[in-house]
Amino acid sequence: IQGTDVAKNASDVIIMDDNFVSIVAAVKWGRCVYDNICKFLQFQLTVNITACSLACVGAAILTESPLNAIQMLWVNLIMDSFASLALATEDPNDALLNRKPYPRDQAVLSQVMVRNMVLHSGWQLIVLSTLIFGIGDVCEGHGDVCTG
Repeated sequence: IQGTDVAKNASDVIIMDDNFVSIVAAVKWGRCVYDNICKFLQFQLTVNITACSLACVGAAILTESPLNAIQMLWVNLIMDSFASLALATEDPNDALLNRKPYPRDQAVLSQVMVRNMVLHSGWQLIVLSTLIFGIGDVCEGHGDVCTG
């Protein structure tokens, strides 16, 4: 066993050539993927915090939840699909190489991300609560049938 074989077996990524351009491209793509995962998580958690809070508060105050199970599934399906397409297709740029690397033990959700999620969820809850409790039911039917 040679040292090169041990290093290949212990590594997560193997660059097959000794070209420095390949190393720079690998670092750039790795940072881009990490940033896209963080953006996707922040977006998804914000949407889910808002939807779950709205369902729980609505169910506690109203006679039933403003979002039923099928609507919650549709919200998650639509938000997952479009968010993953939008955030996963972002290409890396040279500005990613200007920042320092993140430490290995750093959490994926930073304090800034958690603050942004809480503030954005709060804003969405204020707007949606105003619509639900201020305007009320726009359907004049009974149950799931809307007659007007």
